[in-house]
Amino acid sequence: MHFYCSCGNRISDITDFLSFKASFLADQDEDDYFGQVEQAVQDGLPAGSLLDVLAIQLPSRYLCRSMYQCPQCGNLFLEDTSGKLHEFVPKTSEAQGLLRSVEQEKWRGFLHGYWNDTPPSWSEHCGFIEINSNDTSLPGYLTFDERKNFEERYFELFETLKQRGLIRFAGLKINRDWLHRWSQGKGEQGNATP
Repeated sequence: MHFYCSCGNRISDITDFLSFKASFLADQDEDDYFGQVEQAVQDGLPAGSLLDVLAIQLPSRYLCRSMYQCPQCGNLFLEDTSGKLHEFVPKTSEAQGLLRSVEQEKWRGFLHGYWNDTPPSWSEHCGFIEINSNDTSLPGYLTFDERKNFEERYFELFETLKQRGLIRFAGLKINRDWLHRWSQGKGEQGNATP
């Protein structure tokens, strides 16, 4: 989904772990939600099972609605029960980052690197690095045309984010094959296949 803030900024909801998106549960629906969770536990559903997911997570999708905050100006967008977004303007500019993790800058994000020897049809570049972090000093998205520079930058970012404790997963794919994978608690895997 894409929409525009009144400030002109385009807001895109096309991936997970967005720092400007949250879900909210109306206070009037909270008892119904926790009643469904309690019923699932009483029914003895094993945690993590498909039934657990269906019994607990799916109802929350119907009870929860989305909200967004424009990263540019701080305006809030709340979804009504029909899916329509309503925009609200904060009184002060200090209201930025309201929907970020409670971990704030310490939230562990992701690092993804993709290289194709032939640029994809939708781009003129061969390499892409995406940094999903709450650290605003880091770039969010980088493009590359030289593989050596691409790989050097990926591993430089990986070491920086890892040392600072700011990532939970990092992955580097070259022509659809994994060159590097790392996840918090599992360590590194080089030259692994997906």
